[in-house]
Amino acid sequence: MLHEITGLPAHPLIVHMPLVLAPIVGVLTLALLRPSWRDRLLWPLAGLAVVTAFFAIIAAVSGEWFAEQLRIGEAIHAHEEAAELFRNVEILLAVALVAAAVGLRRLPRAAQTAAVVVIAALGIGSVAAVVDAGHKGAEQVWGGALQNGDDSGGD
Repeated sequence: MLHEITGLPAHPLIVHMPLVLAPIVGVLTLALLRPSWRDRLLWPLAGLAVVTAFFAIIAAVSGEWFAEQLRIGEAIHAHEEAAELFRNVEILLAVALVAAAVGLRRLPRAAQTAAVVVIAALGIGSVAAVVDAGHKGAEQVWGGALQNGDDSGGD
């Protein structure tokens, strides 16, 4: 697994990909609510969601390794929980978007609308989850909990 990039820990570098891509995917899921945009947007958005989910998985794996190397223990627990939720929502969103790209047109109009509303809700949930995970991680690093040896977990 990728743990370092040119001698630097991989996690702080990799984590920026899903941090940037997830809000883009989340906002674009709202554009699917406009039926005339769906055909042009579904496949590119599904592809971008898969890339985002991939980087969310890699960020989680690299984060676990990074926490072990730093011997952080429970201080990072809140961030880990939030990151796991984000990763799971992002995977679910990617699967939903790929499924929609493959078969949305085959559904009756009402079912298409319902599916797109669920996808848009997942997109907004993904944005909320990445903001929460990123905020909790930043609190740990920039808030001083890790530097001060605080084991409270930030809660």
